[in-house]
Amino acid sequence: MVIAVALLCSGCVKIGMPEKDYLMANAKYSELQKKLENETKKMSSMPNSDLVKLCTCYTKLKNYQKLFECTGKLDERISQSNKMSYKYNFLTGCRGDTAPQDISLQPYILRSEAFIDLGDYNNALQNAQKAYDLLEKMQWSYCDKALGFKWDIRQRQRILGLLALIHALKGDTREALYYADLLGKSDIGIVSYGAIKKEREISLAKAYMALGKYDKVLEYKNAFMDALESFALFILGESPGDQNIATFINLPRDFVLAKANFETGKTAVAREEYDKLLQNPYTKDNGEIYWPILYDRGRISQKEGNRDQARDYYKQSIGVVESQRATIHTEANKIGFVGNKQEVYHQMVDCLLTDKRDSEGFEYVERAKSRALVDLLASKRDFASRGDETIDASVQEMAHIESETQGFNVAALKPQEREQKKTRGIEIKQQIRNKDPELYSLVAVSTPSAAEIQSGIGDGETLLEYYYFKDSLYAFIVTNQTVKSVKLDGNHLAEDIRQLRKSLENPQSREYAIWSAKLYQRLIQPVEQDIKTRNIMIVPHGILHYLPFSVLNNGKNYLIETHDISYLPSASVLQFLRKKGKAQKTGTALILGNPDLNDPRYDLKYAEQEALTVAGKFPKPTVLLRKDASKEAFRKLGNRYEVIHLASHGTFESDSPLDSGLLLAKKEGDDGFLRVSDLYSMRLNADLVTLSACETGLGKINSGDDIVGLSRGFLYAGSSSIVASLWKVDDLATSDLMADFYSNLKHKDKREALRAAQLSGLAKYQHPFYWASFQLTGKAD
Repeated sequence: MVIAVALLCSGCVKIGMPEKDYLMANAKYSELQKKLENETKKMSSMPNSDLVKLCTCYTKLKNYQKLFECTGKLDERISQSNKMSYKYNFLTGCRGDTAPQDISLQPYILRSEAFIDLGDYNNALQNAQKAYDLLEKMQWSYCDKALGFKWDIRQRQRILGLLALIHALKGDTREALYYADLLGKSDIGIVSYGAIKKEREISLAKAYMALGKYDKVLEYKNAFMDALESFALFILGESPGDQNIATFINLPRDFVLAKANFETGKTAVAREEYDKLLQNPYTKDNGEIYWPILYDRGRISQKEGNRDQARDYYKQSIGVVESQRATIHTEANKIGFVGNKQEVYHQMVDCLLTDKRDSEGFEYVERAKSRALVDLLASKRDFASRGDETIDASVQEMAHIESETQGFNVAALKPQEREQKKTRGIEIKQQIRNKDPELYSLVAVSTPSAAEIQSGIGDGETLLEYYYFKDSLYAFIVTNQTVKSVKLDGNHLAEDIRQLRKSLENPQSREYAIWSAKLYQRLIQPVEQDIKTRNIMIVPHGILHYLPFSVLNNGKNYLIETHDISYLPSASVLQFLRKKGKAQKTGTALILGNPDLNDPRYDLKYAEQEALTVAGKFPKPTVLLRKDASKEAFRKLGNRYEVIHLASHGTFESDSPLDSGLLLAKKEGDDGFLRVSDLYSMRLNADLVTLSACETGLGKINSGDDIVGLSRGFLYAGSSSIVASLWKVDDLATSDLMADFYSNLKHKDKREALRAAQLSGLAKYQHPFYWASFQLTGKAD
């Protein structure tokens, strides 16, 4: 039994232990990954035990693309055989392993942990729940329940801990406490009590930290501190006194204690503890801990009335966050004490605007939105590089460097090596920035100054940008001369928008007028005296992306009746849109209508007629209908046309925005689904893309409430502007509106043309359901 327990501990010596098991037990994941990949080139040829180890390596090293591929192979393997063979052991009758004999739970657990890292809590919960459901039906083997291993107990604790943590991160306190209570009361037996109890305390520590139960942290301080230290020792497999211990164990432990004191009102004690942490020479080496230490120290300064000092700490904290291309995610994040990076941006903005530093506040709002975009695209590297192979190579090299200098891999680097790689990473980013600034905006947080944004605003335009965080709401009114902020009422804003959208679903009801007027009073009336121009560029945020501003009513007129309205995903994209200049009018148009989706329910009755009507507005149209309206055709032909019109169904996956897209006809070799992620790898030269589909303009609030949907994807792919809808549209009314819109384009710019078409719809149909869903995003001229 003693030997069996020892095999489960980190830092164990290699006594008759297979090398791969030894590497696994000592958390030497990089070394183990290389060994496994060198031994067996294909995952499909690996034995179950090696495949589980390889998937675990990808999890620990944050290689998510390979992890999901690996867990997919595990799923296939489990469908054939869910067992790993145990060899005879003189003590227990079984050979100890780093995973249970029955591996059915492993892919769900590993995926759940990965999705937590990626901030995708819905998918994390889905996988953890599947593991829990399967757990209840498991028939554990003798070896799984053998002395010293107790995989039946350990797997149950691991899954309960995941469920508690995920619900805590989702803000579902009741469910989180339910699973934490189950975990705390779980039967761990007598044999191997100490090791299993320690694992349980680790899981409870993570959940309580994520729940913000800092009183619990202080109440069980010694147990939690020991659990965190044991956890880090298990991950790193290092000896006390090593630099890695100082960086990865002592710092998180001391930070947890400082934060617990701060959050429970012991500000003076916390300030002293944070200052000691900032004086620690190793603090800067731990990006996961460094930025929240700076952030909390800023909060203390702000609480004490020293806003100048608070701003300086916030600025440093944001600098640390933005110095890394990808989201900061190491095991420390799973413990739950890091929090949301958007909090530091919000505090910085609030601090600046309190001191009437509106231009700086506006810049940080834009940086917050860029941060959210970068976080979402962190795992996507195959951006279209405008045909420059050297940029492709640079992006790949940058990804490799970041992989080596973040998370657990950094522990294997000597300080000099780490600094050399970081320096090289900075050089590569600069090369990308010089060659393709728009691509750089996707692989690094890079926003122009307020003055640079203002230079892109015309004399007859006003940019109206909103910033929404929790119940805090600001509006920025920006012209080419001035920047002004106005604090608005953000309480229950989401509910008011939901009520308006719900009321718009019923064309027979006028209930929408109540919510339209209420939202006008909240969002437009406080700023209308500062809007001196007819043309407005609106930059929504968070739930405001769901709002059709055109339907807001002051009691006499809809906003669309008094202003020409266009939208932007962020003010920073102006610099790219203006650079494209006036498009050369070629009269070419690619029109895809009513794709054949092999299901009569998806047929759009008027879409084919709409496609033919739109084609009649252009001298050189290419019309593709039914089976010809395919994703393959779009990819081959899309970059040849000035105008692209897609009359098809569209969907928005709120939990996974990069998987939103348009449903096109299938061809052999593809599923016909044009995803947002596809657009970031395409090249278009279109002046206008029209998405005459359902729900294509909808977006989901991701990290920082920033929307990354089809509109942003098409803008990056090369379109100057996009017309898309906010809800499922009546296809007859859409056909009428599109015919008017394209006719108007002959003598109006796009913003004016859409407005005129919508006013015609208002005169014909009255109810906004029929005419208000379409929005123009991007260049208006």
